[in-house]
Amino acid sequence: MSRPIPESAVRFVSEHEGCKLEAYQDSVGVWTVGYGHIGAQVVKGYSIASSQAVDLLRADLAVAAQRLAVKVKADVLAELTECQYAALLSFVFNLGAGDWTIWKRLNNRELDRVPMEMMKFVNAGGRKVQGLVNRRAAEVVLWSTDEPGSVAETPPSSQTRTSPTPPTPMDKPVAASKTFWTAASVAIGGLVTGAQQIQALALQQAAHSSLIANLSSFAAVLIVGGGIAIMVFRWMDSRSLRS
Repeated sequence: MSRPIPESAVRFVSEHEGCKLEAYQDSVGVWTVGYGHIGAQVVKGYSIASSQAVDLLRADLAVAAQRLAVKVKADVLAELTECQYAALLSFVFNLGAGDWTIWKRLNNRELDRVPMEMMKFVNAGGRKVQGLVNRRAAEVVLWSTDEPGSVAETPPSSQTRTSPTPPTPMDKPVAASKTFWTAASVAIGGLVTGAQQIQALALQQAAHSSLIANLSSFAAVLIVGGGIAIMVFRWMDSRSLRS
């Protein structure tokens, strides 16, 4: 069963859309009425009452909810706060629901990354539009209202400047991060290359001295082994900080 349309979504969209009871043509020539409502019945001379405008807005938000339900798993939508759900309804009401990364973030429950995804949608006609910047910023504020796990406090800057304010940890532990393992592979590859270069430089002298040959091999082993050990220790340290 889909979630009901929250009143917070109705209030938010109505405040940001504005209302015109007489049909008008928008910037691209589409006849529009009420809170951004369009349809076959909206033509020149068409007018509605204020109560009808609100009813049409609710109907349009219900359509946005249906589009959202196609993109996001039902159990994820059910877990969202009312403000988070309302912010998404405004987002879809305003933009639709294309094949975007934001849905992947939601379905993976990477909720901390959703505001960043929202703020990508500020362009129209190939240029950044301040009105869309303002709309996305307001949706991010709504999304973050009453965020689960947050304390209802507003500390002054004098306090936050002198207190530890670490960033939110990554959603994934370092050991599960593809970025970490990619970087590790590159780093190890570099260490191996460095060790090979040391051995190559020593080859000219190795023919005249077995000691140099042994020392070059030993140095190469130390470089690779030491580099791997440092990476392991750093990974262990990052895990301890997260626990």
